[in-house]
Amino acid sequence: MDFDIGGPRSYKDDFGKYDKKSGVMLLWDDNPLYIALASRPKPDGWDITAPAKLKIDDDRRDLKNNLETGPKDIATGIQWNLGDLDPGESKSVEMVIASAQSREDVLEMLKKGRKFIGKKIR
Repeated sequence: MDFDIGGPRSYKDDFGKYDKKSGVMLLWDDNPLYIALASRPKPDGWDITAPAKLKIDDDRRDLKNNLETGPKDIATGIQWNLGDLDPGESKSVEMVIASAQSREDVLEMLKKGRKFIGKKIR
């Protein structure tokens, strides 16, 4: 995902950080906007890099697992290795993406969003 925080005027001042313990990806720049991503299960791989460098292919099947980067134009990737699927079997990844105008607020929004994981909403 390439959130382009701050829009075209400020592509080159984005920061990203992944916290291995919490499984939270946090993105921000000089604007008062933060974005946070989290999932269940936690990702097995992640990457925060320039948009043109964020890729997997036959030679590199896993993301780089770097923990932070910036300031620069960044994109983020998250990867789950869920194993093999038998015919008719399915597996799920539940994800929360939150945004707010401060680091504290976005983490609080993420916490609130995580409470909805696994619940059916009508």
